[in-house]
Amino acid sequence: AQDFKDVRAVVIPSSTPMSRKAAEHVRDFALQGGGLLIFSDGTAIPGDVTDKLFFSGGTVLSAADILGKGGAATRSFVSLGAMDSGHVLFREFTGDMAAQIADTRFLAPGRLVVNAPDVHVLATLANGDPVLVERALGRGRVALLASGVNPYVSNMALKTYFVPLLFKMVKYLGRQDGGGERRFINGEPVILDDAEMARVVERFKDYGRPR
Repeated sequence: AQDFKDVRAVVIPSSTPMSRKAAEHVRDFALQGGGLLIFSDGTAIPGDVTDKLFFSGGTVLSAADILGKGGAATRSFVSLGAMDSGHVLFREFTGDMAAQIADTRFLAPGRLVVNAPDVHVLATLANGDPVLVERALGRGRVALLASGVNPYVSNMALKTYFVPLLFKMVKYLGRQDGGGERRFINGEPVILDDAEMARVVERFKDYGRPR
């Protein structure tokens, strides 16, 4: 099994087949505080693996149906529709960078449905379907992009924003160097260890002290 000692975040490419046993090992890493970034269109990594192990049934990911009438293969690019511009991952991307993000296209991305309030949609396609989501997983966090980034299936990796965004996502999910600013969804449970709880208690005590 992979040793995740001293690892803060793991990136899983869409072309990487993953057995259920391997997925469980990676999930345990996240539950203990690690970050996961998964690129998956629902083919190499089965959708039920990501849905059940990483999103607890809060998502339904399936591979795109590329067969049209008569069984002929049909593929067309879908543009990015909207993103959560107020999220820590995106709010620094303005001007030309924001325009490049808006020009991102995907070829036959996975079909992603979100059906749980603890799954936060970060970006959608032009047809309104979610394409990038995140949620807390134990003490860690997991994000899923329902597509690969190979130039054959998306122009994302060809954009100048891609490397800075990927770097920010890894830092955010791994909570490193202040890049992991946490955002919480109303009702999302927050897991704190004793040291973190002590800091929270001290912070609340400060509110009652004379200034």
